[in-house]
Amino acid sequence: IAAWLVSSILFAAAHVELAHAILVLPLGLWFGWLRRRTDSLWPSLVAHVMNNGIAIAAATYFDV
Repeated sequence: IAAWLVSSILFAAAHVELAHAILVLPLGLWFGWLRRRTDSLWPSLVAHVMNNGIAIAAATYFDV
């Protein structure tokens, strides 16, 4: 559990800007939960790729 929490916080901190880090912290927790639940890193990787893909598509197609 400690590794899960620390890695989630580090994941958020890697996004540097405080507002962005706060927004991605729940994602880090969810990715960690997926890793613990499935005993595999792949679901977390797929979820991260999907999240980034949605963000890129939104930035591309919507004037944000």
